[in-house]
Amino acid sequence: ISNKDVMTSTESSISSSSKHRVTAAATLFVSLVCLLLVAVAAWGAWNARAVQLHELDMATENMSRSMAQHADDTFKSADTALVGVAEHIANDGVSPKSIERMNKLLMLQVQELPALQSLFVIDKNGRLLASSRGVVNTFFDYADHNFFIYHRDHPDPAAALAHRPTP
Repeated sequence: ISNKDVMTSTESSISSSSKHRVTAAATLFVSLVCLLLVAVAAWGAWNARAVQLHELDMATENMSRSMAQHADDTFKSADTALVGVAEHIANDGVSPKSIERMNKLLMLQVQELPALQSLFVIDKNGRLLASSRGVVNTFFDYADHNFFIYHRDHPDPAAALAHRPTP
């Protein structure tokens, strides 16, 4: 065996062993890089989800606040309309001429306030006096309706919008 053959044999065993180590190291490196890429992608997706949830929370909060403000504005508008009606009745009474003017006033208020469907003026016995619908059926009696009973039994003016009319 020559010196050259021994070196070739040794080199081939070293180079085979080195190649195996280099291959294992390269495989491990590629695997770690892939794992790192997957981890970065997952972290990015998680953060994007957190951002979307935060944005949805903010949008929901803003929508709730907007709806509450709209409802409050609607009740204030209706309350203002009712204050005007109460003032009209207190000053002009319920004479036929006053009721005719009241019907026109109620129609105008409903036209100006789209949130209102209709306005009625009912006397203390439950009879319809004036209506924003223009037609007043004096034979129709609200005395047995829940909203009338409630307001008759709770004459507090602050409760003016506590119940909506039900047939």
